[in-house]
Amino acid sequence: MDNPKLVFVILHYKNISDTLECINSIRSLNIMDSKIVVVENGSLDSSTEVLKKYLKSIDVVFNNNNYGFAKGNNTGILYAKEKYNPEYYFVINNDITIEDANIVSEISKIYNMYEFDVLGPKIIAKNGINQNPNYLVLKTTKDIIKHLIRLMIINLLNTLGLYEIFKGEKSTKMARKKEDDDSVLVGVPLHGSALIFSKKYVEKYEKPFNESTFLFGEEEFLFYRKNRDNLNFVYTPEIIVHHKEDASLNNIYNNSNREKLNFVTRNSIKSLIQLLLLKIVNKMGGRKDE
Repeated sequence: MDNPKLVFVILHYKNISDTLECINSIRSLNIMDSKIVVVENGSLDSSTEVLKKYLKSIDVVFNNNNYGFAKGNNTGILYAKEKYNPEYYFVINNDITIEDANIVSEISKIYNMYEFDVLGPKIIAKNGINQNPNYLVLKTTKDIIKHLIRLMIINLLNTLGLYEIFKGEKSTKMARKKEDDDSVLVGVPLHGSALIFSKKYVEKYEKPFNESTFLFGEEEFLFYRKNRDNLNFVYTPEIIVHHKEDASLNNIYNNSNREKLNFVTRNSIKSLIQLLLLKIVNKMGGRKDE
């Protein structure tokens, strides 16, 4: 099988146990017409040697540095495009597991109905909540600026060691109708932990993810691109994956909340500033992000 219909692209960084669980969840299903590409994103640790043992059954792309989420995934997608040129690219975090052996036919069925650019599956988090559609995506310039100010305040308080004193009770609720879990939805923002790119999307964009981000904000860039270029984003409950969420970050920071929060806020601020700049340049008729 030289030209599979589907290629899984998995971004790995240090957390080898989750990466192997992700790989094995796919391999155990014996999914026909598919391949696996793992991007070893500059871990520079023993996990690199572990992945080398899988080279007979999967493709592994070795990056010399940690390029972050967007550029790291782009490396894997473009490798898959050059080697396999599939119909679909299923880009998943390494803490995702797959349980559906009929996933290729299900994706094809949905594509034949909707001709999507990007498809989002039902993503079940550890707490049992479906993370798609992702209504937490910031959609307007006003929303982005308000969230930027909030992130800057949080980052400052955290740096000063005062965040735990001033923080309010965290709300994890989001506006969601019950039918969102059961219906195909068109034009909605999608969660970045599991995205299915169609061939036409990958052929249209030299860089499937905007590389202005290192980590965080990728979903905002994608949704902005969707609105700007009139792309077809579709959510389907017919494909289900499971997501541990933040497993790699927790592993790196050993569950240190202060260090982790500093990393998250700092990188989120950088990403949103880049998105604001892109929107300004595009509004002035300047060069797009490709």
